[in-house]
Amino acid sequence: MELHTTGAPDPRLLELSRGLAEQEKHLISDAFAQSHNSFAIRVTQKIPQLAWLAVRRKGGIECTIGRSVDEFENGFFEGVWAGSFLDFSSALGSETYGSGIYRSKGRTTFIQRKDVREFTFILRDRLNQVEYISNSLCFALSAARIGPDSALMGLLSDNLVDSTFEEGKKGFHAMNPVVAQTTEYTLYRICYSNFWFDDDGLLRFDPPVAVRDFKDWNDYKGYLLATTQAVFSNGGNRQRKLPLVPLSSVSRGYDSPAVTAIANQCGCQEAVTLRVNGDNGRAIARMLGMRPLVFPHVLKQRSKGLTRTIEGYISKLSHEFVATAGIGDDINSISFESVLNGKIFLSGVGGDGNWQKDAKPNLGLKKSIPQSTSLTEFRLRVGFAHYPPILAGSLCTSSLIRIANSDEMSGYSVNQAYDRPIARRFAEEAGIPRSSFGIKKSAQNPFFTNRNEIWREAVTEVMKRYTI
Repeated sequence: MELHTTGAPDPRLLELSRGLAEQEKHLISDAFAQSHNSFAIRVTQKIPQLAWLAVRRKGGIECTIGRSVDEFENGFFEGVWAGSFLDFSSALGSETYGSGIYRSKGRTTFIQRKDVREFTFILRDRLNQVEYISNSLCFALSAARIGPDSALMGLLSDNLVDSTFEEGKKGFHAMNPVVAQTTEYTLYRICYSNFWFDDDGLLRFDPPVAVRDFKDWNDYKGYLLATTQAVFSNGGNRQRKLPLVPLSSVSRGYDSPAVTAIANQCGCQEAVTLRVNGDNGRAIARMLGMRPLVFPHVLKQRSKGLTRTIEGYISKLSHEFVATAGIGDDINSISFESVLNGKIFLSGVGGDGNWQKDAKPNLGLKKSIPQSTSLTEFRLRVGFAHYPPILAGSLCTSSLIRIANSDEMSGYSVNQAYDRPIARRFAEEAGIPRSSFGIKKSAQNPFFTNRNEIWREAVTEVMKRYTI
């Protein structure tokens, strides 16, 4: 694996840095400097266990965190990263799948997830010069006392979900962070890059310092296994408030069997699967020597009709998934709720763009589909980390596409439209027969046609969790 950090500037890093510099310009308006650098953390049992909020004023930063957010001498973090849990500074340069704050030498750095499916929200009260910064949109809105009939709530119900999808197509470095603006407030949505505030109160991003290029299959396989093992070790540390053990999800598609094979090689012993129209991933889990946990789909076996309105028994269940920047489709994860607390949940998210043989090169984790962006509130409440291994090391996917189309992978290509040699090799080398998976693409996530209409109702309901 090559890391382009020396010699001539890597043009990809230059493109990412230029994009982040443009984002910073959007965040200048009404910025304010802190007159003091005080910092305080308060733990409360009253909010979802992995949620956090940082209220930034001129006098300093006051943080409120849930009971399972881990505290360190110099900050806090929820989730996992590919580094030692006992060395919190290692999170700054790691594959991080969670968020938090790290303080050093007077700088407060906000650490972000290294994907584009969950966000840090900054709600700026321009009149009172206060910023509400959180891994939960609902927490930020609640702290600022934003009412359901406010102008800001109206703009968000009309714009947040659609703009998140459209901006996601550009990559994290080229997204417009401004979601909505009224006479009093501006809401910003940012992801991936860690950030901090300079002496003038201007937000600054830490740009990526390296792009990983994988030489061949063994190089890439080694990286994913090492990263996954590091994530598992981090999550399992007994000094955590809530030690985490791995739990993979598996179906008969391409990506989740491969991810489950990776997880199994690193010590994962259980896999969850949905029973959809009589089909599930139980057999694949057993082939790997894992314990399968089979659950009914939240739509009660009616997954052939995934496009539907939110109504009936689904209405209340959907609130915490709709009350996000996503389309609410992650509601199928609620089937696993009874076993998710205290877990590192591995999913097959990212296979379309990273492992598909005919995928186009992707710089900046561009996201071409709206799915898989609505897990946040459910995850923070239930108490688990979400680790999608396919996204590890995927800041630029050119080398992955080259490997997928290389001679060494030809034996794992089926020469069909649905063709993912990398996924197939991970699975087949682990002992899963070719005929058992990756035959056809089968969607499991619903598409709700009336999600925008009920967004305000859902957010108002979830905001009640954050009344402190």
